[in-house]
Amino acid sequence: MSENNKVIQKMFVCECGSLDHMFSVMFYKGDDELFLAPYLKRTYGFFRRLSIAFKYLFKMENRFGSQFDEVILHKDKAIELRDLLNEFIDGQEKKSSDIDQNSSQPS
Repeated sequence: MSENNKVIQKMFVCECGSLDHMFSVMFYKGDDELFLAPYLKRTYGFFRRLSIAFKYLFKMENRFGSQFDEVILHKDKAIELRDLLNEFIDGQEKKSSDIDQNSSQPS
C-alpha cells in the first residue's frame, strides 16, 4: 500500500464512557476529504423498523434519510472544524488557567 493510500482513523468515545456515544474520524493520506462517522444506536420497535423499511423500499425517505451515519468534509470545511475546535480548546485552557490563578491567590 502506498503512503498516499494510508488510512488514518481515530475513534472518540463520549466522556460518559458509553460505547453508544462515539464517533470515528478517518481520512486517506494525500486525500482532501475527511470522514466523520457517528455511531447511531437505534432501538426502534418492530413497527417503527417496518415503517422505515417500507419508506426505504418505496423511496419515501426525507431529504436527510433515516440512516444518516456519515459526514464527509472537504478540506476547507475540515479547516473550519479545526479552527472551531482550536477556539474551543483555547477557551477551555483560558478558563483552566483563570481557575488555577484564582485558586493560588490567598483569600
